[in-house]
Amino acid sequence: MARVPYKEGDLFAVPLRSEGYGIGIVARAAKYGGTFIFGYFFDRAFPVVPSLAEVESLSVADAIYVTKFANHGLKSGEWPILGAAALFERAKWPMPQFFRKEILYGKAAWLVTYDEDRPGRFINEFRCDPSLAGQFPDDFIDFYGAVEIKLSMMLADGRGSRAISTF
Repeated sequence: MARVPYKEGDLFAVPLRSEGYGIGIVARAAKYGGTFIFGYFFDRAFPVVPSLAEVESLSVADAIYVTKFANHGLKSGEWPILGAAALFERAKWPMPQFFRKEILYGKAAWLVTYDEDRPGRFINEFRCDPSLAGQFPDDFIDFYGAVEIKLSMMLADGRGSRAISTF
């Protein structure tokens, strides 16, 4: 399998739909590629691609969004990789369980666990109370354009809250 240009702990820039760049970090990625990544996205926007020195102090506390996402933006170079966060420690960037709700009636819900070493690989799921919606990230994979749109909207409307769920 071909190697990919990113690894866990890499910070990267995400082009925002209006102008400027948001920032993300690869928190989980398969060692030898794989299409899906788990990452954190932060509450900061920059008018141009920032340097690694400008963003490497970002922490979990600065994140406004977490998601599993497709790697196309990183693999194609559309999302510039800034470099490895010097103090990245995997344990400090946890991969949570994800929330899935039955769509038709909304009366059933599950907490879903994915493989820490292969973020796209399902491990198990457990039934839970539907009222847990919003307390866990939604269980789906964002394609890179969706990440750009969601992060753009969150930063534009001042969602500096620590909400990690999608909308």
